[in-house]
Amino acid sequence: MRTSVLLLLAALAACQKPAPDANAVASAAAPASAKLDRSHAGRPAPATEFEGPDGEPRNLPAFGGKPVLVNLWATWCAPCKKELPTLDRLAAAQGDRLRVVTIAEDQPDKARAWLKQAGLARLQGWADPKLGMTDSLQVADLPTTILFDAEGRELWRYRGDRDWQAADSQALIAEAFRKG
Repeated sequence: MRTSVLLLLAALAACQKPAPDANAVASAAAPASAKLDRSHAGRPAPATEFEGPDGEPRNLPAFGGKPVLVNLWATWCAPCKKELPTLDRLAAAQGDRLRVVTIAEDQPDKARAWLKQAGLARLQGWADPKLGMTDSLQVADLPTTILFDAEGRELWRYRGDRDWQAADSQALIAEAFRKG
């Protein structure tokens, strides 16, 4: 019983998505601590569509020509909401140099209302209520943040919340601007 409770708490701590069956629950209960993952490096950004702030379909290749930091989040995910203000400040600091795209796994109106209420002026209301991007990117935990270079190739992904204004975060972001 005690082990079951500890496994359940570990799964909830990282805003993991509900698992579809009992076998998936057992594997999803492994500690989901934050970590940097470079195993997908070099893969192109998927062309999967999600909803833009204007309600029109968008995809990541449309942002080509500049680095893109994609953050997958949800209004029900506490770690997601904790890190969004730091992403808003990052977007302000980077200006047009880096595109920060926060894609909510919520209904678009709900995500946009939450961003507005939180006063996050730089983060637009991108949404993916059908979870197409999550599936295409093979993301299991929220928040997950993925950096793509100007050519649309993945550099790294980070699972868990992070202070995107911290020096070590800035060093990770700087990788998008290195040549070669």
